[in-house]
Amino acid sequence: MRTEELHALIDACADAVIVRDTEGRIAYWNKGAEAIYGFTSEQAIGKIAHDLLKTQFTTPLPEVLKQVTQLGHWTGELQHTRKDGKEVYVLSRWSRRSVQSELPDILEVNTNISARKMYERKMQEINRVMLGNEREILKLRARLAENGISQS
Repeated sequence: MRTEELHALIDACADAVIVRDTEGRIAYWNKGAEAIYGFTSEQAIGKIAHDLLKTQFTTPLPEVLKQVTQLGHWTGELQHTRKDGKEVYVLSRWSRRSVQSELPDILEVNTNISARKMYERKMQEINRVMLGNEREILKLRARLAENGISQS
């Protein structure tokens, strides 16, 4: 497969595909990354990915890099900021070219999970409301019982 064909195939991917060095400097940025983050490849290439996207890590970056160095890969959730300032949540998978390779390039593939995260937050809120309602019902029943009012 020729390089142009490979680039076209990767650009067809809806996920953000980013190639960068261990310092985080972006060397490749596909069309999926443009769609998710709003930055063109021209705006992203050469920039430090974590600065450009204002990355918030759930696992500290030094631990992530240690795992990538030792095992050759890492998977976790990240919070990024798009060009327009909106937050985006991604499931991020980092792979090193080869654990034995002298080349430090890291392939980062990010899947937008913002809708799932929003759904999870809404479900947590619903659960909190339901738990609060359940507590109020129990308190009301106790007051009714204290006043000798039977519950059928």
